[in-house]
Amino acid sequence: DYQAAIAKGDFQTAERARLELVQLQKSYQAEQARLAIQEDAAKKEKALQEEQKKLAEQEKKRQREFQTAQMEAARAQEAMAKIANYTQQYKDLLMQKQTNEFITDTATKASAQRQTDSQLKSLVKEIQAAASVAKGEKGYDISGDIKKAFGQFFDKSGKPKACYIYNVVDNEWSMREYGDQAVVWQTAVNPIIAMELIEKGLCIRNNSICTKPEKLRKTGHLHPSTLVKFSSCKARAESRDFYAGAT
Repeated sequence: DYQAAIAKGDFQTAERARLELVQLQKSYQAEQARLAIQEDAAKKEKALQEEQKKLAEQEKKRQREFQTAQMEAARAQEAMAKIANYTQQYKDLLMQKQTNEFITDTATKASAQRQTDSQLKSLVKEIQAAASVAKGEKGYDISGDIKKAFGQFFDKSGKPKACYIYNVVDNEWSMREYGDQAVVWQTAVNPIIAMELIEKGLCIRNNSICTKPEKLRKTGHLHPSTLVKFSSCKARAESRDFYAGAT
């Protein structure tokens, strides 16, 4: 319109067209500016939302870590309490076994030791059960700690183990005849026999007795002449004070 009015020489119409063109340019520029502001605001809002989302995720992570730490602390506290309780019970029973040794009456002493041994076996089985809880069952989360604390009750594969000690001396006989358990009696007799062999210059090799002193020297042991002579040494368990001291 502006160009046509100029060509016709209609300057009034051309001026109106020019003003309209200027207005359109200003409106277009204003719209572009508004769109740019909106786009920039949208970008900033998106960045802010992403930052808020990131902060929210970090907060959730911290909360989860805090809850996990609380659960771990509670689990550790429960495990420590359980282990401390088992340990104290085990120590008390071992102390009770030693206390039973001072009982003078043979029958009462034997009965007390059987009771204490039974309690020890029950405690060990309880510990083994607590350390072998299946996954998903109550107590599973602390079972590993119990197993580590009482590793002597488990084999290399982590399975509960039982150790059976077979004595060469009958416990009932030793308690009846000498008032001591088999493990005490057989431990005490061995050094007495060894001292008699030393006194007489004898040694045992391959289930046979060496009767010549020079053979004893060749074994690398001290010669009887360099040792104290236990002339009164006898392999008799009746000499209670002597064999207790030898042990």
